[in-house]
Amino acid sequence: MLIVHNKFAHLLQNNEDLKNFPGLIGKTQGTYYGDGLENLVRDSELKTKLVNITSNANRVGMIAKGRVDAILEEETVARYFYKVGVFDEQILVQKLSFSENPIYFGFSRQSVSEERFQQLQAAWQRLMQNKKFTALYEKYGSSYQTVSDTMQKFAQENQNTP
Repeated sequence: MLIVHNKFAHLLQNNEDLKNFPGLIGKTQGTYYGDGLENLVRDSELKTKLVNITSNANRVGMIAKGRVDAILEEETVARYFYKVGVFDEQILVQKLSFSENPIYFGFSRQSVSEERFQQLQAAWQRLMQNKKFTALYEKYGSSYQTVSDTMQKFAQENQNTP
């Protein structure tokens, strides 16, 4: 998601508008923001406006101090920052979304023993069964959907599409 200073908000109605964005956009170095943004960056001058920032805290600080005009932020994190007052809704506006893909964590079999992998898998199942994961999402102003929930919603929304 793009969090942008309100003075630029009117310029951004869709993702393509980002190609002509006049300001600087902070992004955490090495973070993948989805195919939508990657395609925009590859095919435009947008890459010259992206400022790689080494940490999340620095990125948030740079927009707060006006050193960048927008930042890329994960939606759940952005909602939490608005909720706790890190972002002021009168100054920083949520505008564009680039990816609704779930995030996966991968573990190398060389770096995680089979025993540790089984422990992680069991802990994940406990979180899902006792709804703690859902409660955590809700605490930060979002909702959790499983991949099957998301696919089911997608199928329903597109069942009449040729």
